[in-house]
Amino acid sequence: MMEGANVGLLDKVFRKKEPEVVKMVIPPINNNEEKTNYNFPEDELVSLPPSVIDTSSEECIAIFKHNLEVLKARTKREGQVERFMLIREDDNFPTDFKWRVRSCNTLFEKKVLALSFALRSKCALEKAGIDNLFNGIEIPVDPRKMNQALSEVDPKVGAVYMPAHFRSTKHFTINTPLGVTGSYNSVETERDFIILDSIDNFLNSGYGYSLSYWDAYLDVSHEALDISSSAIILMEKTKYDDLTKDVSFANTLKQRRVVLYEGDETLAINMLLTAEGVLPSQVGLSYSEYDEQLKEIIDSSLASLAFSHNLLLNQSHAAYIEPEKGHFSNHFDDYNRDHIAYLQDFVDFMQAKFPNYAILFNIDSINNTEQSAKIVNVIGTKALLDAINDYNKDALEHFNERHTSYIKDHDNITSEERNAILQTIHLISQTYSINLTFDDEDSKELLEESIRKFFQLPTIHEQLEAAKVIWSILEPKLDQTQNISQDTSRK
Repeated sequence: MMEGANVGLLDKVFRKKEPEVVKMVIPPINNNEEKTNYNFPEDELVSLPPSVIDTSSEECIAIFKHNLEVLKARTKREGQVERFMLIREDDNFPTDFKWRVRSCNTLFEKKVLALSFALRSKCALEKAGIDNLFNGIEIPVDPRKMNQALSEVDPKVGAVYMPAHFRSTKHFTINTPLGVTGSYNSVETERDFIILDSIDNFLNSGYGYSLSYWDAYLDVSHEALDISSSAIILMEKTKYDDLTKDVSFANTLKQRRVVLYEGDETLAINMLLTAEGVLPSQVGLSYSEYDEQLKEIIDSSLASLAFSHNLLLNQSHAAYIEPEKGHFSNHFDDYNRDHIAYLQDFVDFMQAKFPNYAILFNIDSINNTEQSAKIVNVIGTKALLDAINDYNKDALEHFNERHTSYIKDHDNITSEERNAILQTIHLISQTYSINLTFDDEDSKELLEESIRKFFQLPTIHEQLEAAKVIWSILEPKLDQTQNISQDTSRK
């Protein structure tokens, strides 16, 4: 345990925020079929068809409406929302059933650089038999011919392995499809996987930051969040049919309950939620209407849950937008330098591969359309493709080594290390803000770099070394804050 750790920090309650109102609604489904009368049990939930949820089906819509009315009545009787489920959409399936940090140690993705696109374009023209060079000068190609040529070449040709954009937090919606969160999240929907899970592991982890129906998040840069054995994997049927051609992946999916759907994703999520006894935070007016009493219960239930677990409510993680309201986490995520470091690694590799043309390669040139086209024309498509493939093979091997080491380190954290990390996170939460003032600029720079390291260095040991510096700077600030608070209360 670090010296000076304030044991009482875990008992302190963060400042709470009033819930905002999300006004998005689910688009109605047009169904002109003749309606059937269904005799469902008055106060009992009805299961959806066991094969596939068809969101345009009269039966599925009737079951959904019935289940909504049952849950609305129950919620009003109890005066609170009874169940909360985390929902996350992702294209990267967590095969070990843990939500991990996105970093250079956990996820490598093929990125299309300007050089990648220039190389793919040249490959497409060569395949189509189109020569667009005259005396070394590029001649514009008819856009229709260019698009046709590109359609014949894999979009990932020339792509380069790069680390995923670092994010110390993992984000979820609660009882809410991502598709109705609108501009707040600005995140692409229609992902390959939608995982619905109990909120219990989130609440009990100690790493939670904020709860919101449209954005709940916690720190995963020190420990992963386990996906429970009761989690449900919701997948669009055609995607499921395609992805499960991989036998190994199909076997992985068998470790959890899988539900398939056809049609509207948002509606499918809400249909599944209600069948599981979870009242969606909002639904389209075509299916049900939430009166003011019910809306108040929905809002106050989440507020009570946040308060009872010392969590913030409805607070964005973007502190730079509203420094006194936003959370600090995204501010430090933006300080991550991994992407630049790996771009430079790629540049160094290509310079070594083509020493006679080393001057052509730099971070700017491989991200510039015109300069990248020049590189392709000078070196040629085959040599460049071979070089990129060599780089990708080497990069992936090194990633696998890092990934194995990272998992071993972070999955074997001790209770003492966990306690020290949690105390440090709460110290930062209680004391740090972007507007925090210092007598000298060096202290501020040292603090911010130490916080960055605490969340971004690859081993628990290195993160705890950074924590010691954080405590040496912030603990006196915490004492000052407490003294000011006490003086104010005496007045």
